[in-house]
Amino acid sequence: MPLIDQVQAGTKSITSSDTAITVTLGSSSAVTDSIVMYTLTIDTVEIRMPRHVFQAFLSDEDTLTFVRGANADAGDVVIEWTVVEFAAGEFQSIDNGTFDCIEDPEGILISAITILDSIPILNGYVTSQNGWDLKVSPTATITSTTNLELDFGGAPTTGLYDVAWQILEFNSDDVEIQSALIALTSLQGSKTATLSPSMDPLKTFISNSGFNMAEGGLPARNRARLKQTSSTLVDAARSTDGSTIAVNVRFDAVEFQDSATVETGLISLVDTDATEAATFTEIGADSFVWNADWRGNQYPSANTANNQDDNTISVVLSDPPDDVVATRAQSDQDMEIAYFVLDLTAVSGGQPMMRRWGGVPGMKPGRSGAGFGRSW
Repeated sequence: MPLIDQVQAGTKSITSSDTAITVTLGSSSAVTDSIVMYTLTIDTVEIRMPRHVFQAFLSDEDTLTFVRGANADAGDVVIEWTVVEFAAGEFQSIDNGTFDCIEDPEGILISAITILDSIPILNGYVTSQNGWDLKVSPTATITSTTNLELDFGGAPTTGLYDVAWQILEFNSDDVEIQSALIALTSLQGSKTATLSPSMDPLKTFISNSGFNMAEGGLPARNRARLKQTSSTLVDAARSTDGSTIAVNVRFDAVEFQDSATVETGLISLVDTDATEAATFTEIGADSFVWNADWRGNQYPSANTANNQDDNTISVVLSDPPDDVVATRAQSDQDMEIAYFVLDLTAVSGGQPMMRRWGGVPGMKPGRSGAGFGRSW
């Protein structure tokens, strides 16, 4: 089980005119030992989702950077971000970088890794305001020891996609990994993939490694949420109200081989609900929500016009961490969110780490100095 050095999380509000924003971390986080994830909400009606999301990456050990294109339609967003720093040597490697995609598929050169021990995390944005941004969304597949392939499902002719990528190479004794692609036909609302051998749901999380669709598809209308429904099945589900195109959803199932545990479940936002929470009987101080999908691993119940952007979901742990909270800016239809909370162990032996202290300084075990678990 990878030991955690620290978890830092916070909220950042970004206006429509902002294309590059930085957050100063409360405590330095080594780039080669850290991962970055985020979810967001968008309070703007009828703005195409891919135009106003971000690359997110650590530009140095003290700075979290968000970058997006200078599109006229970019909207105001609220980002919920998480930076998890693992103890040195707890991963075989953590590689990361940014890349400007112009081909389909697009290959990205990565440092040599063991494929069966590795998973990708992606986030990015569309640089064009033309037609391609209606359908741009890649799957990510590690196709060789040195290549990460992004497949957009159709040649990009009028737009570009800038991606921030991360490759997590686990130590082989810590986890078992299975990867698969679920292909939904134009009329399918759900489909399952089989895990073989079986994987314990109490120790397994599902990492979304992207989806793509046929030309003309709207990402928000066709995205699918992923959930492990048994020890042998992973389910991809989306709305069928108006869906007319095929969608490919790719995932990595990661099973811990030791005392680490995973809390998972579904949160339903009904009609006008803006926020909803799932309460746990026990969440450790070393827990965090796995948000490899900035969309919040969810889908809308109906393909109304608003769900292109309004139903983006932020998914975070509460303060103190006894709830998983799902929030959206607009609320006009039912939504379903699947979540995974990873409960790992801190290098200090389980002492509380920095997280959302509401502006109160929190000490990180094993390192001098204080930091804030939340940034404004």
